[in-house]
Formats: sequence, C-alpha cells, structure tokens
Amino acid sequence: MTSNSTAKTSLILAIISWLPLFNFITAPSSIYFGIKALQKIKNNPDKYSGKVYAIIGLSIGCLITVFSYSWLLFKIIGQI
Repeated sequence: MTSNSTAKTSLILAIISWLPLFNFITAPSSIYFGIKALQKIKNNPDKYSGKVYAIIGLSIGCLITVFSYSWLLFKIIGQI
C-alpha cells in the first residue's frame, strides 16, 4: 500500500493556507486535492492510503475558505 501523494498535497496546501497572502488560492486547492485523494482511495483502497491526510486537508481547507471569503465579503460590504 502506497501513500497517496494527492492526500499529502491537500494537507500541505491546507497548512500553507494559514498564511494570509496565500489563503485565497491554497485553501480552495486543498479542497480540490482532498476530494481527488478521497476518490482515489475509495476506488483503490488496497493500493492507496492517506485517508486521514485527505480528510484533515479537506476540513482545514473548507474552514479557511469560508472564513477568508467571508472576511473579504464583510470588507467589501463595509466599504460601500
């Protein structure tokens, strides 16, 4: 069983998305890679591992995406 590289990519992008300048790009990317990793693991459970990495990356990516875009929306509304 090999570790799924897309699952690790999702987790790494989620960690990088804590940086303020990169979160609008890396957080949605971590969601994408997390979903792709979970699909790979579901289709070939004997071949791939790393489900925990994918779930954590997906969760953090979702949270940061919601908070980042909510913050941006409130900033835009506040300037009107």
